[in-house]
Amino acid sequence: MELNSDNIATLLYPVAAFYSPSIADSSEISHKARSGQLEPTDWNVSTLNPKNCIDSLSEPANAKWRIDGSADMGTQYYTVPIFLPDLVALRIDTFIPERKHVPVSFHSALEIGPAFYTRDDRVARLGIARYIVRVLDYWSRNIPDFEAFYNDLPFGSRIVLQNIETDIRLVRIQVLRTHFLERQPLSIGSLQAMWRLPSESWPETTNISNVTLVQQLHDSVSLVRHADQICIMKSLTSSPKYLYHELKVLLTMDAHPNVISRPSQLVVKRCKFGGKLAVVGFILDYYPAGTLRDNLSFRRTSQSLKLQDQMKWSIQVTEAMIHVQKNEIMYCDLRLDNMDLDNDENVILVDFEARGVGTFISAPEITYLEYIHSLANETTETLGEEDRERYKKLLKKSVDGQTRPKSTEMYNNPRHGYCASWLCLSEEEREAAQVYMLGKVLWGIFEGVGSPEKGLLVSHLREDVLEYPGWRRTPEIIRELIKSCCFSERRCERFPLVREGQVLRLRDTDVTETVDKIQVATVKWWRNELRNAEDFIEKRRSGGSKARASRPKLEDVLVQLKSFMSFGSV
Repeated sequence: MELNSDNIATLLYPVAAFYSPSIADSSEISHKARSGQLEPTDWNVSTLNPKNCIDSLSEPANAKWRIDGSADMGTQYYTVPIFLPDLVALRIDTFIPERKHVPVSFHSALEIGPAFYTRDDRVARLGIARYIVRVLDYWSRNIPDFEAFYNDLPFGSRIVLQNIETDIRLVRIQVLRTHFLERQPLSIGSLQAMWRLPSESWPETTNISNVTLVQQLHDSVSLVRHADQICIMKSLTSSPKYLYHELKVLLTMDAHPNVISRPSQLVVKRCKFGGKLAVVGFILDYYPAGTLRDNLSFRRTSQSLKLQDQMKWSIQVTEAMIHVQKNEIMYCDLRLDNMDLDNDENVILVDFEARGVGTFISAPEITYLEYIHSLANETTETLGEEDRERYKKLLKKSVDGQTRPKSTEMYNNPRHGYCASWLCLSEEEREAAQVYMLGKVLWGIFEGVGSPEKGLLVSHLREDVLEYPGWRRTPEIIRELIKSCCFSERRCERFPLVREGQVLRLRDTDVTETVDKIQVATVKWWRNELRNAEDFIEKRRSGGSKARASRPKLEDVLVQLKSFMSFGSV
């Protein structure tokens, strides 16, 4: 079965438990079209039909645009007009129609399937990226004084391709000026009034016109040049409430050698709607060595991963988490791609937006709470009203007196951010959940694997067939520590599907796979997961959950790591 935006809900989200396994998957037809398996009579969608042939997908000579990456399941592209001098980091991306609105006959040539799960700069080699570059080249040439036009756009504006045509001259382009987004950012004065921090706690400000884009690394992370220095600009083009929460954390947390330092500059921009001078980002140090996830993968494949380094990183991560805990900060983003390496190869913990991590990294109790929250807020007709009300009642039970911020896009200064599942937990439960994530991080460090499970929705440059809880090179004493960190009352039941390219197949089986078999397996898995989630809510209310008491404390993990190191094992 092909992985695409049309079948995610029926396979990868909790609401999948309520789908009938007999639902036919219409995407199989389009998959056959892309793989050339259609019958000869399907001339209207055949790639041999001249009307279905893209005029050209070659790189334009002296291309004026570049693509640095993508997001939102292959519909959002980080497009950079490289012909503009001193390009201001305005975060203006290009969007294309959803897959179902792209003619089936174009899917193969444009590589719509791989574009779904390829997010980094490899996306620039795909047909859809070359197509977008050609479209933007043609479009921008026909706008008088394009530089003035571009620089006049509001922060986070969007270039939208409304259709995909064989002739790029027929593509309709709409520029969405995000005046609606300009209502959400706050001024320094508004933030000061909320936080009441000493004046010396505030960094200096710089206008966004002084920040030049070098490369878009991630949806929220831009490599920029500022004051003749290469650095990082952290910004968000949607939901700036997460940006402000991170900013507050970084301005109020005590310094630590293994935690990202406070911002050096606040980036401001005059809003065209309302005229306020709003904070749209902040400047952080840049670590060119990259993330620990990517370094682990490289060193594993190059046979240069050393136990001495693994021990150093493990201790540094644990000490950083203890520091964060002592500062009373709820850190729920612990994963290997949120750890950079500095020039001395020390771990630097980054990303304090407090959004949470994927379910394959989160502690089971967090995952269960995520399921309940998801279904309580489900709006599709797949979930009946009776079931929806049942999950709303379970959601109320899960809150159990904990204070949660109101659901809003406007920042309202919550103490611990907006990750609802973590906000349901007590302080002891949060530490237990952090220890679980730390266990997964330690597994990755000692096994040299960047992620405990191969991602279904995203492809990384270097991936390994080994997944948690498999073992290959971790010392036995460290294995026992990791197992204690990742203690769970349930047996590890991995998701029944794996992705090979753009195709989903059943895990660990050689049987002939049909759409029905895949759906039956996923529905069965999800229904079992939801039973576990409901049992957890009831056990937690009665004090019967053992995870909190059975996992070690962060301090205990540090003691064991240092003990292993001090006995001459390294």
